[in-house]
This record gives sequence, C-alpha cells and structure tokens, in this order.
Amino acid sequence: MKNLFTLILANRREKFSISFLLPLLLTTVFIVASGVAKSQTNTWTGSVNSNWNTAGNWSLGIPTLDHDVLIDQSANIVVNAASTINSLTINNSASVVFTSSPGNRTITIDNSGSTIAVGSSLTLQGNATPGFMRIIFSGSGNTMTIAGTLTVTAVGGGGVYSATNSLTNVSGVLKNDGLGGGTVGVITSGAANLSFSSGGSYIHAANGGDVPTATWNAGSTCSVNGIINNACTGLNQNFYTLSW
Repeated sequence: MKNLFTLILANRREKFSISFLLPLLLTTVFIVASGVAKSQTNTWTGSVNSNWNTAGNWSLGIPTLDHDVLIDQSANIVVNAASTINSLTINNSASVVFTSSPGNRTITIDNSGSTIAVGSSLTLQGNATPGFMRIIFSGSGNTMTIAGTLTVTAVGGGGVYSATNSLTNVSGVLKNDGLGGGTVGVITSGAANLSFSSGGSYIHAANGGDVPTATWNAGSTCSVNGIINNACTGLNQNFYTLSW
C-alpha cells in the first residue's frame, strides 16, 4: 500500500511539473522566436525602381518594424510612404539620398543599432510640393552612430533629423547644407541626445537656422560658414572648437 501511495504521489508530481513547465517552455520559445523576427536584415536592391515602398526593391519586401534596414550600395531613394523600421545601417562606402515624395515623409527608427559607417553618407532632402524628409526615433535611448556623413539640405521642404529619443554619437560629420533654395534643414536635439566625440564635426553651411544643442567632447569641432545675412542661433554652448 505504501509503495502504491508513493507511486501515485510521484505520478501526480510528474504531471504537475509537466503542466507547470510546458506553458513556461512555450512562452520562452515565443519570446526567442520574436527576438529572431526583430533581427531580420532587409537589404536594398533597387531591382525595380527608386521607390522605398516597392516590395521588389528589397530583399524581404517593403521594410517593416521587424526589419533592420541595410543599404550597402549608392542609391537615390524616393521615400514615397511613411515607414517604421527596427534600425538603419548604411555602409560599404554607399552614398545614399532620401527624397520625400509627395509631401512630408518620415522614417521612424524604433530600436538601437543604427549606423552610418565610415566612408558612407546619407542626405535628407524634401521635394518641391514642398514637403520635408525626416528621420525620427520612437521610444528612448535608441543608438545612432554617425561615423560617416549625415546631411540635411534646404531642398524643397528641407531635411529634418530629430535626435530626440535617441543617443546619437557623431565621430564623422553632421552637416546642415543650405543649398537648394528651399526651407533650411533642421536638426532637433538636446545635450543628452546628441554628442560629438573626438574627430567628430558639425558643419553649419546654411544662411540662418539653428546649430543643434549637443555635448561637444574634446577633439570635436563646430564650423559655421554659411551665414550671409541671417544669423544662426544655438551658439551659446560649450564648444571644444568653434570656427567661423
């Protein structure tokens, strides 16, 4: 009788363990699977045309929140729809231009790990409607490393880069280029969102506009050379090197 009771008890414990552990195991598998989905790399091919919102221009179709977008070839891309992505990487010495069409267009980056690599560049320009071309971040603390060059222009409604909600570090070049005859580009930031490391530089080549608020570390440079008749704002900062 004692052996039978022990066997029944052991049986119940085993069933309890299985019933308790199975949901936990399934939950873990789901979380891991979700994590894998988040890390899918979607590469620009430009096989069909120059439009962002054309499935055939990408290795995985039109970019979504689950995609780490990779552009590793030079391209003039027409951003013809708003888009939210996981991250953005431009490398392999690619020279990339994002042009909004039609009207205002925004690319929202939802996670960390975005990079403009050394030797690569990204230019943001609006269109004649006029409409702006903008990059923003959702959430908080999403990292963007600018080791190459990021330029906002005065084409059409202008280029806009909002470092708010990000940790943007510049070891390359961040530039506000006033050429284009349209609205002067805008870089929105705070000292906690935007920093220039040693060797990093900001070039303000626009007539008017704002020098972005940033943390200017040792070895960084702020250069203002585009003023004609409209003074720029944002010069009351603790720059390491300021050239005029």
